[in-house]
Amino acid sequence: MNIGALIIIAAALCIDSGIISLTVGLQKNVKNTRGLRLAVICALCQGGLFLAGMLFSLAFKKGFDSYDHWAAFVVLFIIGLKMLLEIRKADSSAKEFDVTHTLVLFGLGLATSIDALIVGFGLGMTMASIFQKIFSASIVFVLTFIFSISGFYLGRKHKFVPVKFSTAVGAFTLIGFSIKILFDHGVF
Repeated sequence: MNIGALIIIAAALCIDSGIISLTVGLQKNVKNTRGLRLAVICALCQGGLFLAGMLFSLAFKKGFDSYDHWAAFVVLFIIGLKMLLEIRKADSSAKEFDVTHTLVLFGLGLATSIDALIVGFGLGMTMASIFQKIFSASIVFVLTFIFSISGFYLGRKHKFVPVKFSTAVGAFTLIGFSIKILFDHGVF
């Protein structure tokens, strides 16, 4: 997988963290240090679970090489479809919640990272070297940090990016790359 495709997939995965951080940034009682802490926690959870999924895929790699592209396709396509379905449920009103406790921040980080574990597993099937897997997780980590800290400060400035729009962009990105994987493997 080329680095451009990886960056776009990582960006699509980071949208949840950016939205959570934006919502936290809209809170008046949250200090900037909590926004930084949230960004670090989201990045650690997202990058860590992405890498864990990739490493977990090693256990299934043998005998699965001829079907690895189908696994990546199914995972990315289903997550993209799930994101599209969530648009219908999205509530655009940001409700205040207490984010002053580190455990709450970790809960938010983990909740936004489950998709990264699954996508990491699917993409891990297509990557040969451990270096590629670690490098990929590093990109997810860095982009998640950037999206999270940017979302927090956008919330602080009240420059709102509509949740439905950013979710749709992420969904169509994942679905598009799921189809691209099949093209790359000569299915179409």
